[in-house]
Amino acid sequence: MTATPTPAFSRNPAGAPDDIRPISLAEIWRVMRDSSRLILLVTGVIAAATGVFGLLKPLTYTSELTFFPQPRGGESLGGGLAAQLGLSALQGDPTQSPQFYTDLVQTRPILEAVVRQKFQFMSDTGKFSGSLIQLYAHPDHSAARQLDEAVRALTSMVDATVSTRSGLVVLRVTSIDPTLSREIAAAMLAQIQDFNLAKRQSQARAERNFVEQQLNGAEAELRADEDRLAAFLVSNRAAGAPTLALQRDRLERAISQQQGVVSGLAQAFEKAKIDEVRDTPVLTVVEPPEAPVEHDPRRIVARVITALFGGLALGIVIALLRSYMAEAKARSEGDATASRAEYATALHA
Repeated sequence: MTATPTPAFSRNPAGAPDDIRPISLAEIWRVMRDSSRLILLVTGVIAAATGVFGLLKPLTYTSELTFFPQPRGGESLGGGLAAQLGLSALQGDPTQSPQFYTDLVQTRPILEAVVRQKFQFMSDTGKFSGSLIQLYAHPDHSAARQLDEAVRALTSMVDATVSTRSGLVVLRVTSIDPTLSREIAAAMLAQIQDFNLAKRQSQARAERNFVEQQLNGAEAELRADEDRLAAFLVSNRAAGAPTLALQRDRLERAISQQQGVVSGLAQAFEKAKIDEVRDTPVLTVVEPPEAPVEHDPRRIVARVITALFGGLALGIVIALLRSYMAEAKARSEGDATASRAEYATALHA
């Protein structure tokens, strides 16, 4: 005969028959004592499963890359003149923020460019040479789905953080092979450099177009001012009235000011043309990616200890639910027996 566990929940004698009074610590202890084998079984199974999973899990290797964005060498002349002219389109560069790069490495264009590249490393089955699509995507799926699977796999492998004290960006790549981790980190850095180069050249092109338009307009105004001064001198060659001298001074001051604007815009135009074809990197690499010598720690002991506490809590919950269900079943059977007895008494009466 199977022993019924001691109920942890009982009726409240002061209330209605179906009321359940709150469970006490003594009752919890009694359930744990009566169901100790069940609790130990659940705890042991969870801890053992966690340990076996940790041992069977493939080894991983993490390669780190540290860099910071180079600030631009001061505000460009085009940006300063744009501010003088009341325009702000050329001012500010949000891509100089380190936080920008932590978001950039998780963007789809960067990830897709990396998964399409070919990598080589020695695996357990031999030398692998191919893209991450071939490594992480199912070969029977469509090309679009394979690309999506490889991108999701790479997303889980890449992690970027920013040091709040120094502003350095730390990029970590974790994979099944140390050489592969280093190569992926180097590929990510190359994609970031290409993005920055294309962005800077595009910005310089837009700035050159803007400054060129302003320069053409300023030169046209300068020629108009010079023509007005020449016409004034021709028509008032022999006049020496003070009012004419004052008007001449005004025309000369307007020409002088316009010459300064034209000179500044000309310098900005030449600088923008140089920036448009410049191909120097805009990131300073503090620590280049290296192939890690040792694998990442598995932390099996810490995980097993955590699993022990989790299994213990789960075992106690299961024991309490088992006791509650046993009590509910006994109460239901008692109510059915009482109902039958009352029916028999009423029938006999």
